[in-house]
Amino acid sequence: MEVKQKIDTSYIRMFFEVNLRLRGALLILYLGYVLAMFHRVSIAIMADRLIEDLHLNLSQMTVMAAVYFYPYALMQFPVGILVDRIGPKRLVSAMLLLTAVASFAFSLSTTYQLSIIARLFIGLSVSCIFVPTEKFIANYFPAEMFSTLTSLMFFSGIIGIVCATVPLAYLVEFLDWRTVYLMMGVIALLLGIATWFLLNDEQMLERSNSKFQELSSLKIRLKWVISEWGMWPIAIRNFFGYGATMAFQSLLVGPYLMAIIGMDRISAGYLILLLSVGQLLSLPFSGMLSDKVFHSRKIPLLISSFGSILFWIPFAFYTSVLLPWQIALLFLMNGILAGFSAGPVFTLLKELYPKPLTGTAIGIGNFFNMAGAAVIPLLCSVAMAPSISGVLSVNSFTIGYRYLLVAAVIAAFVTVFSKDTCLEKNVCQSTEAFSINGESFFASKQKNA
Repeated sequence: MEVKQKIDTSYIRMFFEVNLRLRGALLILYLGYVLAMFHRVSIAIMADRLIEDLHLNLSQMTVMAAVYFYPYALMQFPVGILVDRIGPKRLVSAMLLLTAVASFAFSLSTTYQLSIIARLFIGLSVSCIFVPTEKFIANYFPAEMFSTLTSLMFFSGIIGIVCATVPLAYLVEFLDWRTVYLMMGVIALLLGIATWFLLNDEQMLERSNSKFQELSSLKIRLKWVISEWGMWPIAIRNFFGYGATMAFQSLLVGPYLMAIIGMDRISAGYLILLLSVGQLLSLPFSGMLSDKVFHSRKIPLLISSFGSILFWIPFAFYTSVLLPWQIALLFLMNGILAGFSAGPVFTLLKELYPKPLTGTAIGIGNFFNMAGAAVIPLLCSVAMAPSISGVLSVNSFTIGYRYLLVAAVIAAFVTVFSKDTCLEKNVCQSTEAFSINGESFFASKQKNA
C-alpha cells in the first residue's frame, strides 16, 4: 500500500519538492541537450551555403555531416566513466566551453580541413551532455520520475532538431551561416558558465565514493556493466533501431521526397518536420505511461519496435506509389512511436545497475545508438550504390528501405529477450554478493521477475 501511494504521487508535486537550484541546473542541462541536437542536424539545412563558401563537393559535404557522430559514439564509453568519477558539473561545464570554442572556429573556418576539425570537436564536446544529465536525474530526483524526466530531455532534444529546420533556414537567409554559428558559440559559453555556478554534485560524488569504493577500477566497472546480460538486447536494439532511423533521416528521406514523390524543398521540409512533431506529442507522456499504465519498461519498447516494422513496410514495398498525405501519416506515426520508447529504454538501463554505475551503463547503451547512426547509413548507401549509378531511381530507394526494414525486424526481435523493470520491482531489491577476480562486493541488484 505504501509503495502504491508513493507511485501514485503527483509528478508535479514531487518535482517542485526538489531544491530550486537543482531544478534550475536540470533546465540548463536540458538546454545543453537542445544545443547538442541542433548541432547534430544543422548542417543539412545549410549544405548549399557551405558547399558554395568552402568550395566543397558532395562527398566532402557528406563527411562533414557524418564526422559529428564518430567522436560522439566513441566518447560514450569514457563519458560514462568520467561522470561516475568526477561528476556532471566539471564535465559538462568544460565540454560546453569546448563547444563554444569549436563553434567559433567553425564559423571562422575558410577551408574544408578547418571546418572538419571544428565539426569533429563539436561532436566530441556535445557528446558529454546526455549521460551526465541522466546521472544527475538519477541521483537528485525521485526514482519514480526518472523515466518522465528522461522523456522530457528527449523532448528538449527534439526542440533542438526543430530549431535546426525551418527556423534555421530563415536565420541563414536573413543573416548567414557564420553568424548563426557565432550565436551558437555564445549560447554554449553562457550555458557552460551557468552549469558551473548552478550545478552542485559534491553530495553525489561523496555518496558514490563512500558506498562503492570497490567499483573505482575502470576494469571492474566495465566488467560489471557488460556482464549484465540484460544490457545486450537493449544495446543491439539501439544499434539497429536508431541506425535505421538516422539512415532514413540523414540519407534517404529528403532525396526520396523530392526525386521520387516530386515535392519541392520547402514542402519536403515541412513534411519531414512531422517526424519531430510526432515525438513532441508522445515524449511528454512516455515516462508516465511506462510508470503508471504499463508498470513496465519492456512493454513500451515492444510496442515501439514492432510498430516500427509496420512503418517500414509501405516504403519497402510501395516506394513510388505512396501519396503525400499517406507519407505524412506514416511520418507522424513514426515520430509518436520513437517518442513512446525514448524514456523507458534508458530507464531500463539505469534500473539494471546500482547508482554509481548508471553513468557507465547509460554511456555504453548510448554508444550503440551513435554506432548504429554511423554504420547503418554507410551500409545502406553501399547496398544502394550498384542500383544508383548516378541516378536516384525508385529501385535504389526500394533496396535501401528493405535494408532498413531488416534492421527494424532485428531490433524488434532482440527486444523480446530484454529484461523488464518497473517501479514495484525496483522497490523490492535484494542485496546480494557478487565476485570479480576473486573479490567479493555488495551491490543492490534486481531480482529477476
